[in-house]
Amino acid sequence: MMEFREIDRSNYWDCISLTVDDSQKWFVADNKRSLVEAAYEDGLYTLGVYHEDTMVGFILYDFDDTIPGCF
Repeated sequence: MMEFREIDRSNYWDCISLTVDDSQKWFVADNKRSLVEAAYEDGLYTLGVYHEDTMVGFILYDFDDTIPGCF
């Protein structure tokens, strides 16, 4: 079962520790940078993607009222 959880003090290190295959590095931003951006820019949100109790992914998104939708 997959579950989304907020990134907070209890799991941010798990998020930072996530890696992708070398062939995918050009497709995603560094998680450390994304967490900093979300902390200091309004309208950015973070979620950890969990399988059971293990973080297996990370999402940084915002909501755009003009489209509307999340990106």
